[in-house]
Amino acid sequence: MSISISIKKKVSQDWLDAYPELSPYKANKLFKVVGPFVLGIELFTLPYQGKEYRPYFVGYSLWDNNEEECMLGPIFMQEIKDKKGWQFNIPFSDYDSKNAEAIECTKNKIKTSFDKIVLIKDLLQVFNSLFSTSYSLPEKMYAYITKFYFALYIGDLNLVNETLKEIINVSSDWGPNIFKFRYGTREQFIEKLQNDIINRESFLNLIKLNQGSNKFKKLKISDLEY
Repeated sequence: MSISISIKKKVSQDWLDAYPELSPYKANKLFKVVGPFVLGIELFTLPYQGKEYRPYFVGYSLWDNNEEECMLGPIFMQEIKDKKGWQFNIPFSDYDSKNAEAIECTKNKIKTSFDKIVLIKDLLQVFNSLFSTSYSLPEKMYAYITKFYFALYIGDLNLVNETLKEIINVSSDWGPNIFKFRYGTREQFIEKLQNDIINRESFLNLIKLNQGSNKFKKLKISDLEY
Protein backbone atom coordinates (compact mmCIF):
# COMPACT_ATOMS: atom_id res chain seq x y z
CA MET A 1 0.00 0.00 0.00
CA SER A 2 1.50 3.33 -1.04
CA ILE A 3 1.93 6.22 1.37
CA SER A 4 -0.71 8.90 0.94
CA ILE A 5 0.23 12.35 -0.27
CA SER A 6 -1.35 13.86 2.85
CA ILE A 7 1.05 11.98 5.14
CA LYS A 8 4.05 13.07 3.07
CA LYS A 9 2.83 16.66 3.25
CA LYS A 10 2.57 16.39 7.04
CA VAL A 11 6.17 15.15 7.19
CA SER A 12 7.32 18.07 5.02
CA GLN A 13 5.36 20.51 7.17
CA ASP A 14 7.16 19.28 10.30
CA TRP A 15 10.46 20.13 8.62
CA LEU A 16 9.18 23.51 7.44
CA ASP A 17 8.06 24.28 10.99
CA ALA A 18 11.60 23.49 12.18
CA TYR A 19 13.14 25.46 9.29
CA PRO A 20 10.74 28.35 8.54
CA GLU A 21 13.44 30.00 6.40
CA LEU A 22 12.99 27.23 3.79
CA SER A 23 10.24 26.97 1.18
CA PRO A 24 8.82 23.91 -0.59
CA TYR A 25 10.35 23.63 -4.06
CA LYS A 26 8.61 20.26 -4.17
CA ALA A 27 6.95 18.34 -1.35
CA ASN A 28 10.23 16.61 -0.45
CA LYS A 29 12.61 19.46 -1.44
CA LEU A 30 12.72 22.31 1.08
CA PHE A 31 15.07 24.96 -0.24
CA LYS A 32 16.21 28.55 -0.33
CA VAL A 33 18.62 30.54 -2.49
CA VAL A 34 22.00 31.27 -0.91
CA GLY A 35 24.38 33.07 -3.27
CA PRO A 36 25.21 30.77 -6.21
CA PHE A 37 23.40 27.80 -4.66
CA VAL A 38 20.00 26.43 -3.86
CA LEU A 39 20.49 24.89 -0.40
CA GLY A 40 18.21 23.01 1.91
CA ILE A 41 16.79 19.72 3.13
CA GLU A 42 15.77 16.93 0.80
CA LEU A 43 13.68 14.04 2.09
CA PHE A 44 14.57 11.00 -0.01
CA THR A 45 11.99 8.22 -0.13
CA LEU A 46 13.83 4.91 0.23
CA PRO A 47 13.33 2.62 -2.76
CA TYR A 48 12.21 -0.53 -0.95
CA GLN A 49 8.39 -0.27 -0.96
CA GLY A 50 8.67 3.52 -0.53
CA LYS A 51 7.50 3.38 3.08
CA GLU A 52 10.48 5.14 4.68
CA TYR A 53 12.50 8.29 4.07
CA ARG A 54 15.92 9.69 4.90
CA PRO A 55 16.92 13.38 5.23
CA TYR A 56 19.89 14.95 3.45
CA PHE A 57 21.44 18.41 3.45
CA VAL A 58 21.85 19.22 -0.24
CA GLY A 59 23.13 21.93 -2.53
CA TYR A 60 22.31 22.58 -6.19
CA SER A 61 24.27 24.94 -8.43
CA LEU A 62 22.80 28.08 -10.00
CA TRP A 63 25.43 28.49 -12.73
CA ASP A 64 24.06 25.95 -15.23
CA ASN A 65 22.27 27.11 -18.37
CA ASN A 66 18.73 27.06 -16.94
CA GLU A 67 16.65 25.89 -13.98
CA GLU A 68 16.10 22.43 -15.44
CA GLU A 69 19.84 21.84 -15.80
CA CYS A 70 20.51 23.26 -12.32
CA MET A 71 18.12 20.69 -10.85
CA LEU A 72 19.45 17.63 -12.68
CA GLY A 73 21.22 16.61 -9.48
CA PRO A 74 22.80 18.05 -6.35
CA ILE A 75 26.37 19.28 -6.52
CA PHE A 76 26.77 18.01 -2.97
CA MET A 77 24.72 16.10 -0.43
CA GLN A 78 25.37 15.21 3.20
CA GLU A 79 23.44 12.40 4.80
CA ILE A 80 22.03 13.09 8.25
CA LYS A 81 22.89 10.31 10.73
CA ASP A 82 21.16 9.57 14.03
CA LYS A 83 22.72 10.08 17.46
CA LYS A 84 24.42 6.70 17.23
CA GLY A 85 25.89 7.49 13.85
CA TRP A 86 23.49 5.20 11.98
CA GLN A 87 21.40 5.93 8.93
CA PHE A 88 17.86 7.14 9.42
CA ASN A 89 15.08 4.93 8.05
CA ILE A 90 12.05 6.96 9.10
CA PRO A 91 8.68 5.26 8.50
CA PHE A 92 6.05 7.54 7.00
CA SER A 93 3.43 5.64 8.97
CA ASP A 94 5.06 6.49 12.31
CA TYR A 95 7.23 9.50 11.49
CA ASP A 96 6.58 11.20 14.85
CA SER A 97 8.74 8.58 16.55
CA LYS A 98 11.88 9.63 14.63
CA ASN A 99 11.22 13.05 13.12
CA ALA A 100 12.16 15.05 16.22
CA GLU A 101 15.51 13.26 16.51
CA ALA A 102 16.17 13.65 12.77
CA ILE A 103 15.50 17.39 12.93
CA GLU A 104 17.73 17.76 15.99
CA CYS A 105 20.54 15.82 14.32
CA THR A 106 20.16 17.95 11.19
CA LYS A 107 20.55 21.16 13.17
CA ASN A 108 23.71 19.72 14.75
CA LYS A 109 25.08 18.50 11.43
CA ILE A 110 24.65 21.60 9.27
CA LYS A 111 27.34 24.12 10.13
CA THR A 112 25.51 27.08 8.69
CA SER A 113 22.13 28.72 9.13
CA PHE A 114 19.34 29.36 6.66
CA ASP A 115 18.74 32.82 8.14
CA LYS A 116 18.33 36.00 6.13
CA ILE A 117 22.06 36.63 6.62
CA VAL A 118 24.47 33.73 6.04
CA LEU A 119 28.12 34.13 6.97
CA ILE A 120 30.64 33.34 4.25
CA LYS A 121 32.97 31.69 6.77
CA ASP A 122 30.19 29.30 7.81
CA LEU A 123 29.54 28.22 4.23
CA LEU A 124 33.27 27.75 3.63
CA GLN A 125 33.31 25.51 6.71
CA VAL A 126 30.49 23.48 5.18
CA PHE A 127 32.31 23.13 1.87
CA ASN A 128 35.61 22.22 3.53
CA SER A 129 33.79 19.54 5.54
CA LEU A 130 32.77 17.88 2.28
CA PHE A 131 36.33 16.63 1.82
CA SER A 132 36.15 14.55 5.01
CA THR A 133 32.93 12.85 3.87
CA SER A 134 33.82 12.41 0.19
CA TYR A 135 35.32 8.99 -0.37
CA SER A 136 35.31 8.64 -4.16
CA LEU A 137 37.16 10.74 -6.73
CA PRO A 138 33.90 12.09 -8.24
CA GLU A 139 32.67 13.19 -4.79
CA LYS A 140 35.96 14.92 -4.06
CA MET A 141 35.85 16.67 -7.44
CA TYR A 142 32.33 17.92 -6.74
CA ALA A 143 33.61 19.28 -3.42
CA TYR A 144 36.41 21.17 -5.19
CA ILE A 145 34.03 22.49 -7.87
CA THR A 146 31.63 23.70 -5.17
CA LYS A 147 34.43 25.54 -3.39
CA PHE A 148 35.83 26.95 -6.65
CA TYR A 149 32.55 28.49 -7.82
CA PHE A 150 31.68 29.81 -4.37
CA ALA A 151 35.06 31.55 -4.25
CA LEU A 152 34.45 32.93 -7.75
CA TYR A 153 31.02 34.19 -6.72
CA ILE A 154 32.29 36.08 -3.67
CA GLY A 155 35.28 37.41 -5.64
CA ASP A 156 38.01 35.84 -3.51
CA LEU A 157 40.59 35.41 -6.27
CA ASN A 158 43.23 34.01 -3.91
CA LEU A 159 40.85 31.19 -2.96
CA VAL A 160 39.82 30.75 -6.61
CA ASN A 161 43.42 30.25 -7.75
CA GLU A 162 44.27 28.08 -4.76
CA THR A 163 41.28 25.82 -5.44
CA LEU A 164 42.05 25.70 -9.17
CA LYS A 165 45.55 24.43 -8.35
CA GLU A 166 44.03 21.76 -6.11
CA ILE A 167 41.66 20.73 -8.91
CA ILE A 168 44.55 20.44 -11.36
CA ASN A 169 46.47 18.26 -8.92
CA VAL A 170 43.52 16.05 -8.00
CA SER A 171 42.36 15.62 -11.60
CA SER A 172 45.76 14.16 -12.51
CA ASP A 173 44.85 11.11 -10.38
CA TRP A 174 41.94 10.25 -12.66
CA GLY A 175 42.21 7.88 -15.56
CA PRO A 176 41.67 9.86 -18.80
CA ASN A 177 38.65 7.78 -19.88
CA ILE A 178 36.84 8.17 -16.54
CA PHE A 179 37.50 11.90 -16.53
CA LYS A 180 36.38 12.31 -20.13
CA PHE A 181 33.14 10.45 -19.39
CA ARG A 182 32.20 12.98 -16.72
CA TYR A 183 33.77 16.27 -17.81
CA GLY A 184 35.28 15.95 -21.27
CA THR A 185 39.05 15.93 -21.51
CA ARG A 186 41.01 17.16 -18.53
CA GLU A 187 42.42 19.99 -20.65
CA GLN A 188 38.94 21.12 -21.72
CA PHE A 189 37.71 21.03 -18.13
CA ILE A 190 40.59 23.10 -16.78
CA GLU A 191 40.25 25.54 -19.68
CA LYS A 192 36.55 26.03 -18.86
CA LEU A 193 37.36 26.87 -15.23
CA GLN A 194 40.01 29.34 -16.38
CA ASN A 195 37.55 30.92 -18.82
CA ASP A 196 34.96 31.25 -16.06
CA ILE A 197 37.50 33.23 -14.03
CA ILE A 198 38.09 35.56 -16.98
CA ASN A 199 34.35 35.84 -17.69
CA ARG A 200 33.23 36.20 -14.08
CA GLU A 201 30.67 38.85 -15.00
CA SER A 202 28.87 36.42 -17.32
CA PHE A 203 28.98 33.80 -14.57
CA LEU A 204 27.33 36.24 -12.12
CA ASN A 205 24.72 37.28 -14.68
CA LEU A 206 23.75 33.65 -15.31
CA ILE A 207 23.28 33.06 -11.58
CA LYS A 208 21.12 36.18 -11.31
CA LEU A 209 19.06 35.03 -14.30
CA ASN A 210 18.50 31.60 -12.77
CA GLN A 211 17.58 33.08 -9.39
CA GLY A 212 14.64 34.77 -11.10
CA SER A 213 13.43 31.76 -13.06
CA ASN A 214 10.20 29.83 -12.62
CA LYS A 215 10.20 28.09 -9.19
CA PHE A 216 13.50 29.55 -7.97
CA LYS A 217 12.01 33.04 -7.77
CA LYS A 218 9.45 31.71 -5.26
CA LEU A 219 12.18 30.68 -2.81
CA LYS A 220 13.44 32.91 -0.01
CA ILE A 221 16.90 34.41 -0.46
CA SER A 222 19.77 34.75 2.02
CA ASP A 223 22.36 37.50 1.76
CA LEU A 224 26.02 36.61 2.19
CA GLU A 225 28.21 38.58 4.59
CA TYR A 226 31.73 38.30 5.96
